Amino acid sequence: MKEYIVDNMNSKIRYHDLPGEDTPILFIHGLGCAGSFDYPEIVFAHSLGGPVALELANKCRENIETIILSEANLDKSSRGSSSYEFGTYKEEDFVNGIFDEVVNENSSVNSMWVSTLSVCSSAEGGL
Repeated sequence: MKEYIVDNMNSKIRYHDLPGEDTPILFIHGLGCAGSFDYPEIVFAHSLGGPVALELANKCRENIETIILSEANLDKSSRGSSSYEFGTYKEEDFVNGIFDEVVNENSSVNSMWVSTLSVCSSAEGGL
């Protein structure tokens, strides 16, 4: 995932830059999407998305109707597991290189897992 800091706004835009050779297309949603959070939402989360969904629900209680968790990775992570290792890094270090290192180091060992992560990788050309 790439990040752009908006000048003088103390805000960040995060986006995916998918590999390809054709003319890039940039999708920017308008205010039509802004109204979609005017009523309670149903949140579905899988794997490591489970703890993220719970944190979202905690911060936006009045806007969440239901949470559906699937294999939600709520058990304490054990040393050596990916989620444990990811949680030990500072966010800035993880975003600025460690994530890409993990993707590259595992590309030949677990190609299925790496292919799901490579969408978020900033490695040039993806994997």
